Amino acid sequence: MKKSYDLVLAQLISNDSIQSSQLVERINCFVTSPIVNACLIQQAAEECCISGTEVLTEDGKWIKVDKLKVGDRILSANENLEFYYANVTAMTIKHVDEYLYKIESDKISQVVTKGHRIPFVYNGKLRVKKVKDVYSFHSIVGKALSLYSIPNIGNQLPDSKLIDVTYGLVNDFAITKEKMDTLVYCPTVSGGLFVCKYDGKVSLTGNCVHSDSYSVMAEDICQDTDRIYSMWKYDEELAIKNKAVADMYQMLYNSDDPTEEDLLLAFVANNCLENIVFLGGFAFFFSIEDILVGSGELIAEIAKDEILSHVPLFANIFRTAIAESFNGVVPEEVVKKAHAMITMISEAEKRWTNYVANGTILGFSDRTIKVFIEHQANEVCKNMGIPPVYEDHSNEDNPLLKLVKDHVKGGEVATKTLFFEGNVADYSKAAVKMDLDLDDLNLDD
Repeated sequence: MKKSYDLVLAQLISNDSIQSSQLVERINCFVTSPIVNACLIQQAAEECCISGTEVLTEDGKWIKVDKLKVGDRILSANENLEFYYANVTAMTIKHVDEYLYKIESDKISQVVTKGHRIPFVYNGKLRVKKVKDVYSFHSIVGKALSLYSIPNIGNQLPDSKLIDVTYGLVNDFAITKEKMDTLVYCPTVSGGLFVCKYDGKVSLTGNCVHSDSYSVMAEDICQDTDRIYSMWKYDEELAIKNKAVADMYQMLYNSDDPTEEDLLLAFVANNCLENIVFLGGFAFFFSIEDILVGSGELIAEIAKDEILSHVPLFANIFRTAIAESFNGVVPEEVVKKAHAMITMISEAEKRWTNYVANGTILGFSDRTIKVFIEHQANEVCKNMGIPPVYEDHSNEDNPLLKLVKDHVKGGEVATKTLFFEGNVADYSKAAVKMDLDLDDLNLDD
């Protein structure tokens, strides 16, 4: 059960992260409605650093984060403090009007949002936590907590991709809060840490925040929190599943001038994630609610947000575009590509769910998994107004779907109130330390 819990949580965080970056990169910049854009930005929201922050690129140049783009290679590190140049796999920009955290000493300077992750040392061990937690912890332990400065960056080591970097520990620093109205920039790199420079001082910092909702589960229940965020490196099936989601987005356009058909397929891809991939993970947590009540309750609130808000949002945008631009008829080529996309992700989801359940979780038989996922795939088709891809399962017993509906609607007492409509700040999207280069897999660990 523990392994299944960790795997499903890691999968939700990974896929949530991929979706967040794709929303901004492939959809947001082409949506003109300010209301719709506000919804999408909130869904893809990340946490990170302000525009004056710089990063070091592979050609030896320091550039500001507002000039950084996906595919750039910047000086990064893993939690073994091995330094190397890694691709920026996601880049998110967000406007904030809130208290930011300023870290300041004679060797370190950073200004970051409350959810930004900061590496530090306590009791001789490297840890990575949100800056708001570091702020509280530092007020208690003081100089027993140290941050990483980077006094020297050398050359590539012989016969290695690693870079010769000298780092030092600084325990004489201050963390303060200051209200700011500004843009923040969130680069994501595979190792989870990257080197930054602010106010002329070079130090080590972390990737953006993991979802407040998922991170509560990861940090309070899982024994090795950081491993959850990089579990795809150690579990081959999770890597295959994540690659399937990434491949789904790779089926989309890769240009700065997408056609209307391209954008339609982007909304199909997001509906696949919301209605197929995420729902399978939610069903798992609902099935073990008798054992872990809090996890089930937390996932139920996320599920309400996804199913009652995001799914109809993407479906309605798709249908409106079809009505306005294609006389209410989905183009044949869009139907063909959408069917291929839906089928690919559904088959990947069947394989993944059977692997996680492993025949040991009540209600997750081969048949119930097949019926549930194929029904959801047909629901995506229905939302888009296109023919189904699988046989009709609407008259069959579907216990996993009933399980999800009971939690989303509150059983017999359905509710229309979404938790996150009143508590938007409690649900910032996950970012995960993931590079889709599967050569990094370590299956021996």
